[in-house]
Amino acid sequence: MTILFTAIGGGLGAMLRYILDTILKERARMHPALSILIINALGSLVLGFTAAVILEAPAVHTLLIIGACGGFTTFSTASLDTYKLLQQRAFTLAVAHAIGQLAICVALAFAGFFIASRM
Repeated sequence: MTILFTAIGGGLGAMLRYILDTILKERARMHPALSILIINALGSLVLGFTAAVILEAPAVHTLLIIGACGGFTTFSTASLDTYKLLQQRAFTLAVAHAIGQLAICVALAFAGFFIASRM
C-alpha cells in the first residue's frame, strides 16, 4: 500500500505543479525560475503544516508528504534553473536563486509547522 499511496500522491502533486507552473508562466508571464521558486515555497509551507498535523498517520503521511508534496515540489528543476542562469552568465541571479530556494523553502516549512502548532 505504501508504494500505491506514494504513486497516487506523487501523480497528484506533479499534476498540480504542472498546472500552477503553466498558469504562472503563461498567464502571469513569470520567469520559469520564479515560478518554480513559488511552487517550491508553497509546497514547503504545505509540507511543514501537513507534517505537523498528521505525524501519527503513516498512510496519510505517505500519500500527502512523500507523494503529493514530493511530486509538487522540485529541487531538480530549481537546480536546472540555476544552471541555466549560470550558462547565461547571470551569476548574481544564479547565486541568489540557489540561496533563495533553500532559505525561503526552509523558512516556509518552519512556518507551516508553526501555524499547525497554533491551531
